[in-house]
Amino acid sequence: MRLRYGLLLLFFISVVPVSAYTYEMTWTYENQGTAPYNMSVKDLGVPVFQETEYQSVEMETSYIEPVLLVLEDGFIKLVPTSLVLVPAGEKFTVQASYTIDSEPRPVPSINKGTAESLEQVPIELSKYTLPNALFPADDPEIIGLASELTVGEETVLDKVSNLLDWFDSYSSYIVTEIPRPPQQTVRDPRGDCDDLSLLFITMCRSQGIPAYLHAGVVLSESIMIDETDWGGHYRYVFEGAGWHAWAMVYIPPWGWLPVDLTILGGMDPLETISEAYYWRETTIVAWNITSHDYVQDEVMQRDSLITADIYWHQYDLLVTNPPEKTSPISYIFLGLTLVAGYFLYRFVHNR
Repeated sequence: MRLRYGLLLLFFISVVPVSAYTYEMTWTYENQGTAPYNMSVKDLGVPVFQETEYQSVEMETSYIEPVLLVLEDGFIKLVPTSLVLVPAGEKFTVQASYTIDSEPRPVPSINKGTAESLEQVPIELSKYTLPNALFPADDPEIIGLASELTVGEETVLDKVSNLLDWFDSYSSYIVTEIPRPPQQTVRDPRGDCDDLSLLFITMCRSQGIPAYLHAGVVLSESIMIDETDWGGHYRYVFEGAGWHAWAMVYIPPWGWLPVDLTILGGMDPLETISEAYYWRETTIVAWNITSHDYVQDEVMQRDSLITADIYWHQYDLLVTNPPEKTSPISYIFLGLTLVAGYFLYRFVHNR
């Protein structure tokens, strides 16, 4: 059976095109204040996406000779080399364009029967369990709740499943103006993708389970968002693209797995892994965030813009590239492969 269909399967895998997209970002800052505004790297840092086995991203920006700003390993932005001063009554616009090739990521088969304990977690991953300002894994309230939920469980997968059961029962999804710290979310478990993920990661870390935050953009023509926050100082319009965040958790023997808390809702907790957006070719991974306190960055940026009377308009647009036409040679090769497959089938069948 495998021999008969092997050639055809390999052929169709080889001609399935990688999904190609163009994603564009335009940020406009308007100074409605009375004094010049000195823009910070928080205002100017445009995302740098990862190059991986499953995605390739080329970027262009309106900056002249920009430099990379490495906030931490895996969390990188691009900024201009010189300071930007926006006079009162004037505007400054940042543009970035990304050409993306992406493939779906293979989903492993996960079952509790082969799950392993914390003893199988490599010791070098202990850095992903450390408490910090972003993930306060030493917070007594978070430790107490996570310990109560995971007590008696032997495997990492069972511990994670119990934590997810709690989120399924008690958390709810709401859009927040600024990411909420885990100390706040644990008492009021409402929030959007990164709010809930920050708390979940912190709970995992408090139990010695390595975890960090993944962030990226989800591309879909169905996304249409036009919202205003920060007292009217920040307007974001997303057409075909929206930013998303999820937890990455080390669960032996499978290794690093995505946990997407936004798809909870009476589902099997393991479906937050198997159905996570991460696996799809339309999810483009940007950042691994393990310690940098981007929450505080956003608070400072919001306060600075409001104080200086700056209005920020963010416009993100997905441009879907049409697939390349199949060449006549491809059709000839397909025909020859079908003929070869037929005769191979007759040969095997008549033996």
